[in-house]
Amino acid sequence: MHLLLIVFLIALISVLHYATPNARGIEHLIYRELYLIPIVLAAFWFGMKGGLTFSFITAAIYLPLAFRSSDRITAYYVSNFTQGAIFIMFSIILGWIRDRDIRLQAERAINVRLVAIGQAVSSIAHDLKSPLMAVGGFVSQVRRKLDDEDPSAQKLDIAIAQTARMENMVKDMLAFARPLELNKERTDLNQLIEQVVDVSETANDKPGHIRTHLDHKLPKILIDNDRMQQAILNLVNNAIEISPKGGTVKVTSVMQNNKINVEVQDQGMGVPQEKQSQLFTPFITTKKGGTGLGLPIAKKIIEAHGGDLSLKETSANGTTFRIELPVSQFLNLR
Repeated sequence: MHLLLIVFLIALISVLHYATPNARGIEHLIYRELYLIPIVLAAFWFGMKGGLTFSFITAAIYLPLAFRSSDRITAYYVSNFTQGAIFIMFSIILGWIRDRDIRLQAERAINVRLVAIGQAVSSIAHDLKSPLMAVGGFVSQVRRKLDDEDPSAQKLDIAIAQTARMENMVKDMLAFARPLELNKERTDLNQLIEQVVDVSETANDKPGHIRTHLDHKLPKILIDNDRMQQAILNLVNNAIEISPKGGTVKVTSVMQNNKINVEVQDQGMGVPQEKQSQLFTPFITTKKGGTGLGLPIAKKIIEAHGGDLSLKETSANGTTFRIELPVSQFLNLR
């Protein structure tokens, strides 16, 4: 309906233009200004692309008529040419404003939804935490009284492992739902990365290798050591899980454009195009048994430090995530 209305208005104004004799210049000037109505509507309803499309169509229809009686450059000639350029510029500005408003509205809607999700998750996780700890504790006490050869021992081992897994899920939910309170201290980021690698290699039973390429000229920065370690550990563990057995995970740090970049690269199969926009959406995961909170929590921590976590590149040979931390924010350490 919107499209038909815009086309109808452009056609109507154009018919009036072409049906009016050239000598009646004032009427032509009025019709020329009326073209702004469909252009404004196109930019408002369809954004910058729609506004540009119809502004070019309008200019293509209008300019031949405006110039057909001009055999030399006159003020009227220049005015008509300028008006065609104004059509295009106007559609760009208005379309950009409209696209921005739509984007901001979408972001506000997402933020409202995330707040609601966070409140619900926090309540559920808080209620689950104590019972899970009690169950895990009681099962562990019973298990310690059984010999390894006892048929019930294996079942209790499974129960203990699953309880621990659920406790980790609850911990992730609480970490996502709670507001971050950063305890910043001056930290060697490379040393922190090496600690993350040691922890990940020790805790992960999947065969593989982690390689580091660290820029040892990085300045010490003011960050929350534990929180930043959690964020990078989430990325490294995620990369290990995605990579095939025996695959290599690469962690690099470098100083570029007044920013410290930390990149984590896996050797997985890449992220499908349709899944890329959902990477940092809570509770959406393709991993079996995953909570879908690893990447959102990491992004939340990085953004709390004034930085950004993004998908740098992905292909069939692997995926690279990049942490960007602005150095200027951390240099005033006195």
